[in-house]
Amino acid sequence: QFANFGRNSVPIPERGKLALKIIFKEVKPMSWKYTGEEKVKTIPFINVAAVVDCPRSFVFEKVGEEDCFLFFGATQEDQKDPVDLIVQFQDGTEDTAASSYDKLVAARLSQSQKKTCDESLTVKQPMENIDLEVRTESLRDLSEEIQNEWKAVGRNLGLDDSKLYNLERDYTNQGHKETVYQMLLTWKQRNGSQATYRALGEALKAAGRTDLQEKLY
Repeated sequence: QFANFGRNSVPIPERGKLALKIIFKEVKPMSWKYTGEEKVKTIPFINVAAVVDCPRSFVFEKVGEEDCFLFFGATQEDQKDPVDLIVQFQDGTEDTAASSYDKLVAARLSQSQKKTCDESLTVKQPMENIDLEVRTESLRDLSEEIQNEWKAVGRNLGLDDSKLYNLERDYTNQGHKETVYQMLLTWKQRNGSQATYRALGEALKAAGRTDLQEKLY
C-alpha cells in the first residue's frame, strides 16, 4: 500500500496496521510562521488502506512576502527514517488586512492545497459543470447532511442492499457521518468519471433531499 503526496509515494506496510504520521519540519525561507500546537498529525491506517482522503491541517501565519517551501516527513511508528515531503507554498493574494489572519495548509493523501479559514469545501456548481466528476470534498460535506435517507440515496446511486448492509456493519462504530461518506465514496470509486454532480443530485432529489441537490448545482 502507498500513500501519495504529490510526486512522493510513501510505502505503508499492512503489518501491524500502524497509523501514518505527518511531521512538520520547517519553512524555507521563513515567510510563513508555524503557529500550530502540534507538529505531528496522525492518519489512521484504515484511511490509507482504503485510499481515502483524510485531511490533516497545519496552521501558519504570514510574516514575509516571499514564496516558500514547506518541509514535512511521513512515517509509521516502526520506521526510523521519515520520507521527506516538500510542498511549494505560493501566496498570490494582495497584502490586505485579511492577510494577517492565520491560514490553513491541509496535508492530504492526494494533494496539498492552501485555504483561508472561512473557505467552504463545497462550491455550488454552475450548470455547465454538473456533468463533471464530483469532488471528494463535496462528498465529505454531504455526509454531514444526509440522515435517515442515506440508504435510499445509495440505492438511487446503484448500490445494492448487501453493499449498504456491509457499509453499515463496517463503519457504524465510527459514526453515521463516516458510514454515509463511505457509501458516497464507494459510488464515486465504482463509477469514476461517471460519478457526476448531476447523477448525485438526481439521487438526492429522488430520496426527497432537493435541498441538498440545490447545494450542488
